[in-house]
Amino acid sequence: MREPKFSVKPQSRPKANGSFQQIKVGQVVIPIYCSEAQGFPRYFVTFYERGLRVPRSFTDLAEARREARSVGERVMACKTQAPRLSPAECDQFLAARKALAKTGIGLLAAAREFADCHEMLGGKSLTGAIRDYVERNKGVQADVTVPAAAAEFLASKEQDGASPRYMAQLRSDVNRFAAAFTGTIPHVKSHQIDEWLRQLGGAPRTRNSTHSSIRTFFSCPSSTV
Repeated sequence: MREPKFSVKPQSRPKANGSFQQIKVGQVVIPIYCSEAQGFPRYFVTFYERGLRVPRSFTDLAEARREARSVGERVMACKTQAPRLSPAECDQFLAARKALAKTGIGLLAAAREFADCHEMLGGKSLTGAIRDYVERNKGVQADVTVPAAAAEFLASKEQDGASPRYMAQLRSDVNRFAAAFTGTIPHVKSHQIDEWLRQLGGAPRTRNSTHSSIRTFFSCPSSTV
């Protein structure tokens, strides 16, 4: 269901001068308003395009009439091309608008966003993707920084009685990671971690060991709650 690109809404008569003309194109009437600015007449044609109010002003009445006729022709074209809604489609339209009312998002904007998400997900369920995201991020505090979570993680490992050698490895890897990522935990993305590991250089075994430490850090409750 496509929304018409153009629509004309009733407009109040201007207080200045108050004179106006109307250009009729089929069943569409486009009003032309007139007011004075510094003693000279100004003519206004106002219409709505894609939900936005578009005002046009002219010093020449003939130009204003041509613009009004052009707008009227575009409105008529949209009305002619727009499909007629069946009673069931009308019910769906009203129900969709009611469902979106509490979000403050227009029907067209919501439809476009859903279409974009549907394409990015390759046709998979948007609800399923959101449910998976919520489940994976359950309990995550958005304001916990990596350094704060790292300090809590290392303290908990030490209290658990980790060996001095293992603690030395964890401190080296996790503190270095916390120095590189000072933001909050939810803002750290997997591709950023991979890029950081590649930039460390060294032998593959060393990188794998660091990766293992970082993976242990993120699996610890202290980094997610």
